[in-house]
Amino acid sequence: MFRRIVARLTHKLWQLFYGHDETNVNHALNLVSAKPLPTWRQFTLINRIFSNQEKRITLSLLILCLISGSFLALRWFNNHTTLQPKTGDEYTEGIIGTPSTANPLLANSTAELDLARLTHRGLLSHDSNGNLIGDLAETWEASSDLKTYTIILRPDLRWSDGEPLTALDVIFTFQSLRDINQNSTWSRSLRDIKITTEGNLKIIFTLKEPYYYFPQTLTLGLIPAHIWQSIPTAQWLDTETSLKPIGSGPYRFKSLNYDQQENLKSYILEANPFTHTKAPHLTKITLRFYDDTPSVLEALHQEAVDGVGGITIQNGTSSRKFNTLSLLLPQYTAIFYNSQTNELFENKSIRQGLSYAVNRSLLVKKDLPNQTIPARGPFTWGEEKTQTAKYTISFNLAKAKELFTSAGFVRADKAEFYTKNGQILEFTLTLANQTEFITMAEGLKQQLSEVGVKINLNLVEPSSLYSDIIKTRNYQALLAKEIMGLDPDPYPFWHSSQSNAPGLNLANFQNRETDGLLTEARQTADNKIRLEKYMRFQEILSAESPATFLYSTNYNYTLDKDIQNIPNNIIGEPADRFNNLEDWYRNTTRQ
Repeated sequence: MFRRIVARLTHKLWQLFYGHDETNVNHALNLVSAKPLPTWRQFTLINRIFSNQEKRITLSLLILCLISGSFLALRWFNNHTTLQPKTGDEYTEGIIGTPSTANPLLANSTAELDLARLTHRGLLSHDSNGNLIGDLAETWEASSDLKTYTIILRPDLRWSDGEPLTALDVIFTFQSLRDINQNSTWSRSLRDIKITTEGNLKIIFTLKEPYYYFPQTLTLGLIPAHIWQSIPTAQWLDTETSLKPIGSGPYRFKSLNYDQQENLKSYILEANPFTHTKAPHLTKITLRFYDDTPSVLEALHQEAVDGVGGITIQNGTSSRKFNTLSLLLPQYTAIFYNSQTNELFENKSIRQGLSYAVNRSLLVKKDLPNQTIPARGPFTWGEEKTQTAKYTISFNLAKAKELFTSAGFVRADKAEFYTKNGQILEFTLTLANQTEFITMAEGLKQQLSEVGVKINLNLVEPSSLYSDIIKTRNYQALLAKEIMGLDPDPYPFWHSSQSNAPGLNLANFQNRETDGLLTEARQTADNKIRLEKYMRFQEILSAESPATFLYSTNYNYTLDKDIQNIPNNIIGEPADRFNNLEDWYRNTTRQ
């Protein structure tokens, strides 16, 4: 068979080079058919037998055959394989602050919330467009009166240690949350809720009152009863398990590293082999912790990390190596006035005057990056923002001066500041030692100084801001962000029950009417009624001015350009940037 093929090829070549002389052709065929194949020694004699022209022709044909064969092989390979993400790569992220726990029930700081998200899952989660979808829950359903929510777990769920995850773990998680954080929004939302099970997969939440935003509560990461139930809740934060958790997230704890001062510097996660979703392409995640923005930016510049959340590429960091994604995050930055530490803020005219005195548009245009817009209330997107816009405060210098005067402060000719009985109109503004806040604070200080108000700045390291300042309400005025989440429920931030930590009412705002409005708004599924409640709430908030709303901005996420498939368009909180981390990849391969 092989000789026959060679004979036919020889026939064709002879015809090509020497014409169609049948005698010569037949002679060639007879030679190939009758004789055995040439030996290697005979092949080496070609150089003596062939003319230069024949050598060139033969070499050209061999090269042509090689190229054609390679092309056909490559085409066959591409037609019979597909480009797939490569599994086995790693990713390192820089985070400002140091976590004390990975337990989602105890997590407060950004670093802790990030860690909890990577290692734990909730019954529900959000997709890349901000819609609620099932996670550990296979199905979920709300009754028409918003009082009963039924959850069916996915079958065969397991914790990262291989133990089964059942409905009993769901009950344990929510009961523990209610017990641990007595004053938190989560706890108050669960206080009058009855949780029952039917078998290992079905959970029923029965509420005393309707609660429209209740499904958001179900995004909380679950914790395993077989690990935590034997540890007194008062000792949870101090136990080793707090930083070496067993969870159900896409990743599980592998190791951690401390520096010589016993400060946690890095945290290594590996792919969780028991996750109910597909195995992640990035099989190792390293989190490195830094004290401040300059430190983490330097790490980015030195390419010691592949990504940093919440900051933009700065000068000196190669934009050719990194991309900055802009994710919609419903949030606002404001000055929150604390009348308990500065009696100046007991006067509504002073608070209102400060809100009128700030030129937000100028601050944003001059000092902040693109995709930052002025904010004049707690609603930063959607219909809630549109409908409440008419009840907001805009820049009006004359109105500000009028209000300061009505409060008894005067500014003599050429005087630098307003005074009252020898007291200067001044306050101390506390803020995190981060570039964005410092830039804004300096702009505010200049603007209000020109109006006649003195601001003293108090910078605090981000790692201690919550524990030393926010938790104790140890500030006269606080420059801070508040993240509303994907369902714009103002209750956690403005209801009087949330005035003390861990509540988020940073202005210690107390108003009986707004308390009623916020409670009623979250109890109705009627969008029209809920919007009417929020419009009245916004009207009162502007009149009382417990805070000066400044701006809202997207969440900037700087990543190595190699990282692919990050589809998030909107996130409810910074940790949501990890919602689809198992889909990320660096390289591709054909399979």
